[in-house]
Amino acid sequence: MGIFALQIRTIKEMLNWRVSLDIILITIVIFFLYQTLRATGTWKIASGILIASLIFVFARFLDLRGIDWIYSNLSQILLLALIVIFQPELRKIFERAATLKRKETTSEGSKLAFLVSDVVFSLARQKNGALIVFPGKDSIKPWTSEGIPLQAKPSYPILMSIFDTHSPGHDGAVVIENGLITSFAVRLPLSETEKLPKEFGTRHNAGMGLSEVTDTLIVVVSEERGTVTCFKEGARESMHDRNTLAASIMRHWKNTESYQLLNSYEKNQKKLLKEIALSFVLAFLFWSTVVLTQSELREVVYHVPIEYVSMPKNMRINEENPSEAQIVLLGTANDINAINPSQLKATIDLSSIKPGLNSLTIQDESISLPENIKFIRSNPSRLTFEAIKFTEIAANVKPQFIGNLPEGFSIDSIQVVPRAIPVWIPAENAKNEMNLLTTPIYLDNLKQSTTLYCNIIVPAELQLAHRQLPLVEIRIIIKKM
Repeated sequence: MGIFALQIRTIKEMLNWRVSLDIILITIVIFFLYQTLRATGTWKIASGILIASLIFVFARFLDLRGIDWIYSNLSQILLLALIVIFQPELRKIFERAATLKRKETTSEGSKLAFLVSDVVFSLARQKNGALIVFPGKDSIKPWTSEGIPLQAKPSYPILMSIFDTHSPGHDGAVVIENGLITSFAVRLPLSETEKLPKEFGTRHNAGMGLSEVTDTLIVVVSEERGTVTCFKEGARESMHDRNTLAASIMRHWKNTESYQLLNSYEKNQKKLLKEIALSFVLAFLFWSTVVLTQSELREVVYHVPIEYVSMPKNMRINEENPSEAQIVLLGTANDINAINPSQLKATIDLSSIKPGLNSLTIQDESISLPENIKFIRSNPSRLTFEAIKFTEIAANVKPQFIGNLPEGFSIDSIQVVPRAIPVWIPAENAKNEMNLLTTPIYLDNLKQSTTLYCNIIVPAELQLAHRQLPLVEIRIIIKKM
C-alpha cells in the first residue's frame, strides 16, 4: 500500500469514534510523557527514541522489509528496556495524571462567572435586591466604605445568604476581587449625573456612581422589577440571561487583567495548544503505522439472538422457534475489533408469513453489520415453522360457583363487570359463543349480598387480545327466603 493510499485509509478509519478515541488517548499519553521528560531533563534520550521511531515509520511507508524485520523481532525487548530506563519518568507521568486537579485553573474564571450569574438571576426571580462589584485596574478604596472584610471563596449559599433580606449587610455591595469575596456591606458613591431615569433607585445610582469614577464592573439586581443591570464606565446595559451576564464578567476580567488565574491561562494558551497539536500528530503517525498493520482478513464466529418482528396481528406461530443463531463474519482485524457483539442480532421479518408451513432464511440483510464486514453463513441457515391464523372474538365471562348457599338463602341476581373480554382463537375452531370461567367462588358461607373480584381462567388454546387481564367484578345479590 502506497503512502497516499495509506493516509486515505487512515482518514477513513478515523471516522470510527473508537479509533478517534484511541488516537486521543495516545495523544494524552504522549503529551504527559513530553511534559515529564521536559521537567526531568531527560529529553535527549527521548529524542533518540523519537528519531528511531520516525525511521521505523518511513520504513513502513517505503516497505523496507529489513528494518521492519528488525523492529518486529526487537520491539518487545526494547519495550522492556524502555520501561526500565524510564521507570522514574513513568512514575511521574502517573503522579501527574492523579494530580490533575491542581492544573485545573483554566476554567476557574468561567466557573466563577456562571456561579455569580446563577446567584444574580435567582435573586432577580425572588425580587431580592443585590449589588456586586468586580474591581478593575483602578482602586475602589477612595470611593467606597470599608464594609466587612471576608476573604472567602464565592459559593451559591454564601452569596444568597449575604443578600437575604434578613441579613444585616444585604443593602450594601459585595466586592469580588481575583476570585474571592473580599468584603460585603460596602457603601458606594451615588451618581452625580442625571443619566439614570427617575424610576431607578439607590442601588442603580450607586452602581452608576462607582462606574463613573473607576473601571469597575457593577452588577445590580432590582428588588422592585426583578431585572439585572450592569454598569461599566458610566454606561448601563440590561442583562437578560445568565450567559450574557457571564460573558460580560469574563470580558471585564480580560480587558482589565483583573483575574490572575484567567490571565495566566491566556498567556500560556498558544504554547499549550502547540504542544497538544504536536502530541496529536505523533499519535496519528503512531496509530497509522502500527495499528493499521492489522489489515489481514479474519473469519470470526458470533452467537447472536434472533428477533422476530412484524408478525401480522391475526397470526401466531405454533411452536417455539430458535432464539439464537451462530453466524460467521469476514473482515480485517480493525473492522472486526470495531464490532460490538452485544449489538449484533438476526432480525427475521414475519410480515409475509401465511397459514401453514413457512420457511425463512437468515441472510446478510437480516443482520445489521458495519461497513466492510461480510456475512459468510449462519447455523441454522433456515427457519421452518407452522403459522396459525387466529380470529378475534368476544368471550363471555361466567362466574364459577362452588357449593350451595346456606339453607334459607337464595341468589336474587348476579352482575358481572366486564361481561366479555376480547380473545384470539384459531380460525378453524371459532364458535358463535365462547365462555370464560372465573376462579372459583365458594357459596357455602355466603349469607348476605357481596362484591368479589376474581381472575379469569384462560384455556391454553386461546390468546388474549390485550396483554393484561382485567379483574372481574362480581356482585352477588342474596335474599332470604
